[in-house]
Amino acid sequence: MIHYATDNPKVIMYGGENKPRTPIDSTLHVLSSLGIEYKGNVAPQEWETVTVKNGSNIPPGRIAHAQAAMNDVLYIFGGRLGPSMNEEALEDLWRFDWSTKTWEEVTCAIGVPPEARSFHKLISAGGLLYVFGGCGVKGRLNDLHSFDPGTSTWTKLPSCDSIAGRGGACFQSNGAGTALYVISGFIGHETRDVHRYDVVSTSWTKLEDFPDNIPARSVTAGCIIPNLDIICLFGGELEPSSRGHEGAGNFSNDVLYLDTSITDAKFVSRATPINLVSEKPSPRGWLESSLLRSNDGTADVVIFGGLSGNDISSTRNDDTWILHLSKK
Repeated sequence: MIHYATDNPKVIMYGGENKPRTPIDSTLHVLSSLGIEYKGNVAPQEWETVTVKNGSNIPPGRIAHAQAAMNDVLYIFGGRLGPSMNEEALEDLWRFDWSTKTWEEVTCAIGVPPEARSFHKLISAGGLLYVFGGCGVKGRLNDLHSFDPGTSTWTKLPSCDSIAGRGGACFQSNGAGTALYVISGFIGHETRDVHRYDVVSTSWTKLEDFPDNIPARSVTAGCIIPNLDIICLFGGELEPSSRGHEGAGNFSNDVLYLDTSITDAKFVSRATPINLVSEKPSPRGWLESSLLRSNDGTADVVIFGGLSGNDISSTRNDDTWILHLSKK
């Protein structure tokens, strides 16, 4: 899982799994040499291990957590400690300060933290952290919460009855942080719906679903590209595995974008495919992406890893790719 710290550019990876439901560890990795010119779409494999200064005060290794970056701080929330779904999910919030290279568990001063969960999403927008959905103790969730790091305040925000509880949604904001988007996800099957939350009015609007020629999906890689006014999505799971988390389902490697520039009540969200003329990653899901750099009408998105293949032969990938986008 990777994110980009805006004020001090870096791509960070934390946690995840190599074997089904088995956490790797709590090692942080950073991708260096971000300023060089890449040859084609494949980025150089120059990941480095981060040395943490406070030793034992680190979060326990986990899977199915969520993470987001705000300025020079990385936050992680929730997830699971082990391979069993009967094992209770976590509700802890941790922060890693890049300037001091230290971890700290964040306590709640005001409000009530979200219930324990896994396969949820965490994003940073407008100076706040937002948590959406995931799998709780009693089932899939559709709730929305915000956290203010300045006051350590959790706030439960309005939910929407038309959004089925789900894991593996794409959850992103617009560039200004004034609107949040819930895109597709897994509700017992893959979905193609899109919903928009207005931060100022605290209201939800159901937008137009993906068109019929774009399959429903979950566990996609998604990121906001402010200078292009789009949310970019890559890949995802189109059909779940018959073996559940022990196998691999049917995956995509297409690139979609959603226009976030229209903000009135009649806004219609239309997923539009991007036709690539170069080599691209194999079909996959269960991965993440992040904005690497943007300039005028162009942007580069970095994509790492993910699950590919099928139930007979599945692969957990360790490859890094760069997607180059430009406004037409």
